[in-house]
Amino acid sequence: MRGRQVCYNHGGKSLRGIASPTFRHGRFSKVLPTRLIARYQEGLDDPTLLELTDEIALLDSHISDEVGALDAIEADKKPAQWRELRKMLLERCTLVESQRKRLIEMQQLLTTKQALLFLGAITEVIRRHVSDRGTLGAITAEFERLAMGQPGIADGSVLRDTEADA
Repeated sequence: MRGRQVCYNHGGKSLRGIASPTFRHGRFSKVLPTRLIARYQEGLDDPTLLELTDEIALLDSHISDEVGALDAIEADKKPAQWRELRKMLLERCTLVESQRKRLIEMQQLLTTKQALLFLGAITEVIRRHVSDRGTLGAITAEFERLAMGQPGIADGSVLRDTEADA
């Protein structure tokens, strides 16, 4: 078949993209329209993709405009306008709550750089207050085990071993 790597009888007449009955969302589709590829990549590369500040501001301005127009609306159309305003306010609440959760979650995650800086600060505090070379060597070995993903404090095995010795 023209433009395809298969013949008509062996997959060439199969439906592709949104025409296929097995199409779900198109995320992994080989037939993503070329006009969408650049936008799709921009979305992937956008660090502010999950921010909702612009949407909240736009909705706020729309709500303000609708409230200002209430006086000019005929009495029989006001109930419908109030229903529309309530829908917009609920939508705003949803956006604000999503943004709030996103901001909280951002504060609960450490970047690799932050984790390394924190580990460096802890190491410096330990060096400053522990003078025994044997203890410093044991602490260093434990840090190395943690960095290599080997069993240690992080999974509780060191704590169990210590409790068994006591």
